[in-house]
Amino acid sequence: LVEAPVFAFYLNRTVGTDTGAGGELVLGGVDPYHYTGDFHVVPLVSETYWAFHFEDFTIDGKTLDYCKGGPCMGIADSGTSLLAAPKAIAKQINAKIGAVGVMTEECDQFIEAEGGAIYDILIKDLNNLPPPKKLCQEANITNALCPYIVGLIEATMKKNAT
Repeated sequence: LVEAPVFAFYLNRTVGTDTGAGGELVLGGVDPYHYTGDFHVVPLVSETYWAFHFEDFTIDGKTLDYCKGGPCMGIADSGTSLLAAPKAIAKQINAKIGAVGVMTEECDQFIEAEGGAIYDILIKDLNNLPPPKKLCQEANITNALCPYIVGLIEATMKKNAT
């Protein structure tokens, strides 16, 4: 039986830590080990997206004063761990919680796994680089990010070549 009409999510990208196995869903309450402060009930602006108005928010006790022109709208979406916010605000929040953008993380993982094979092909002849898609095929890399990342690498190499 659920004790209260409350649920809470805790998202943790590090599996096997002291705080659990990557995250948790609590039905009927909250886990006090995963938050600080008080909860505030706010009315929904839209039940479709769990949207609500807010006047401001703080990071490390410092107000961001982002909503000076009136209330901002937030969405409490338990179906995703992505943060959608104006770029400047998202950067501040991500910096405080140690997060990186999804594409940044995927690109870093891709380069770590496949960078050596790409580098070996690229340095063969910088003046006669194959198209990114062909280079990916030659390196037997099937990741869909490959042509995009190789294109960025080639453009950078050409720009910085002496």
